[in-house]
Amino acid sequence: FSPPAARMREYILALKAIFDCWQNGTRLDFEGEYFRHTLMTPMFNPGPLDCGPPPILLGALGPKMTEVAGEVADGLIVHPFNSMPFITDHALPAVRRGLEKSGRSREDFILQINAMIITGETDEARAAAKESVKGLLGFYASTPAYRPPMEAIGYGDLQPELNVLSKEGRW
Repeated sequence: FSPPAARMREYILALKAIFDCWQNGTRLDFEGEYFRHTLMTPMFNPGPLDCGPPPILLGALGPKMTEVAGEVADGLIVHPFNSMPFITDHALPAVRRGLEKSGRSREDFILQINAMIITGETDEARAAAKESVKGLLGFYASTPAYRPPMEAIGYGDLQPELNVLSKEGRW
């Protein structure tokens, strides 16, 4: 159980080294604490892409992993269990810290922000979508790792109660 943020940081750097090998023909020579990639055989090398290597976006919620996204990834996938106060007061400052570490600017970084929405062409379809979203909200709100977005809007104290209710099957 290595530290997840440190391991993810290194994983992204290793992946970028692999993409650089494929795209630019550089020798693959990545040796880190968790990953080692030093051989690229012709059989596994797809060669360069006309469009360049794909961007690497990291899904993150916590401050350490979000900072890693800003430091080494090309973008952040913001979890749909979010709010504007969480994004502006927690996620974006962590991204900025990571960007500062790598000497990049916000313009160099992709933010993919997701949201849970309710849609449907009929009343029945909208009611079914509403129940589905309520289930998602119940799941995420009951999970301790998702307390920070709740705290950002003043509902952090509700999370432990929702966790107990989830264990009783009362979503």
